[in-house]
Amino acid sequence: SPILLTLLAMIVLRERVNAGRWLAVLVGFVGIVLVVQPWDAHWNGFVVLPLLAAVFGASRDLVTRYIDPQLHPLQIMLVTMVLVSLAGAVLAPFNWHPLTASHGLWVVLSALCLTLALPCLVMAIRMGELSFIAPFNFSGILVAVALGYLVWNDFPNLPMWLGIGLIVIAGVVICRHGKTTQPDEGRTTI
Repeated sequence: SPILLTLLAMIVLRERVNAGRWLAVLVGFVGIVLVVQPWDAHWNGFVVLPLLAAVFGASRDLVTRYIDPQLHPLQIMLVTMVLVSLAGAVLAPFNWHPLTASHGLWVVLSALCLTLALPCLVMAIRMGELSFIAPFNFSGILVAVALGYLVWNDFPNLPMWLGIGLIVIAGVVICRHGKTTQPDEGRTTI
């Protein structure tokens, strides 16, 4: 998603993406590959789902830039949650399993985290440069690794630790590389 979003920001929003940001995006991507280790996966039709998620995620962020600035981030969050719920309702009959109490708690925790994070994401997208924001999407993998350890006792191996290090380095490079210039079109201030 960060690579696609950076590319879309450059093409659609005419953001000038410098070589340092591209390098950071690519380093972050290599980090993700080391953490996910797709070479261990069994290849089937489901392998394309993460690619589709990346396309939809980048598209969501780009479209968010053009949503009427008069709409409050909580309104945008409500629409997003309704759409995600509808998509879940459509897909649920194909592989539905009743939720246990512990699964229900995880769903509630996930909903609370989304409720806190999505308005912040909307504000960042409205005010910031997408090519600056995009690589921080890689940081979600750090949370996934931590939850994997805490919930499933799945401890990262050496390639995962190397990948985590690359993700952190990519984030630091982006923070230190400063701002690029971008037209004010579609940008909001608070």
